[in-house]
Amino acid sequence: MSNSENNRPPQSASPDAVYRPQYEDDTISLIDLIAVVVRHRTLIIVGTVLAGILSILALYVGPRVGLEVGPQPVYTAQRRILVSPVPTDLEEYVSVEVAAAARTILQDPRMIGDIYRDFEEDPPADRTPEEYLSMIRNRLINGDTYTVDWDNNSRILTIGYTNSHSGDTNDFLDAVVSALGPSLTSQIGPRFAEAANALDASLASSRATLAELVDESVRRVSSSAVTPDAILSSLERTAGSSIATFATTQGTITRLRRIASDAGSLVALVGSPVVYQDTSGSRSMIVIITTITVFFLTVFLAFVLEYVRRVRQEPEEMEKLQSAWERR
Repeated sequence: MSNSENNRPPQSASPDAVYRPQYEDDTISLIDLIAVVVRHRTLIIVGTVLAGILSILALYVGPRVGLEVGPQPVYTAQRRILVSPVPTDLEEYVSVEVAAAARTILQDPRMIGDIYRDFEEDPPADRTPEEYLSMIRNRLINGDTYTVDWDNNSRILTIGYTNSHSGDTNDFLDAVVSALGPSLTSQIGPRFAEAANALDASLASSRATLAELVDESVRRVSSSAVTPDAILSSLERTAGSSIATFATTQGTITRLRRIASDAGSLVALVGSPVVYQDTSGSRSMIVIITTITVFFLTVFLAFVLEYVRRVRQEPEEMEKLQSAWERR
């Protein structure tokens, strides 16, 4: 070999020769990944289907046999109350907005609190009355559990209550509706009674005036030259119009006293009781999420099992693990 050949620098390996093996080792084959899924298809299919079936049984069938798992159904009941205004011919005697009074009563913490006591579960023993009213005000009236809505066009008050027990939801609203009438009577009834008393006093005064007029007419008949027929004709005209007015006024007084004793007649329940069941969509979503999550977990487990199989069959894989462990 010549000196020129000995002194010639060694030729470097081509880039393909150096990097091809490493490139081929780092390449991820989609076919290999699919093959892993196919080999462990039983695990993936059975695990996913089983997770879906178990979640359905737990969320939908479980509550029927007393097993409470996941979000429980929430029931929202509604009652619609028609509010009648004060009759037009009585407005000159009583000025009151019945709907506003009804809304005030339905949002009164004391009335709602008295009703809610029968439906509250495990109340604190050391709670003061002030704390209880504060809870009613903040949690029920100002929260989303209990609602009162007013439609001015239809003059309908809609009250709603949300609870996890369908029976308690209906019973609570029935108790609220039952208490509305007596409460309305105690609040606005005295105003109608006062108007009736004032009108009755005015009617009594008018009757006394008419009686004096009759007495005066009788005296004039006996002490003057005025003919009795002329006096009686005048009395007929005066008394006839007065008696008609007295009858109308007496009817107004009767109506005022009727409302005063039963102002609850101005409100009436309309329609059938309505109960909505919520969170059914949430349970369905949980079933879907659970099934998808278990699917990906079984796929991940399939790759773990596949790698364990490779480690057992190829000692080089175990050496890689040991080398990586020693380098940490």
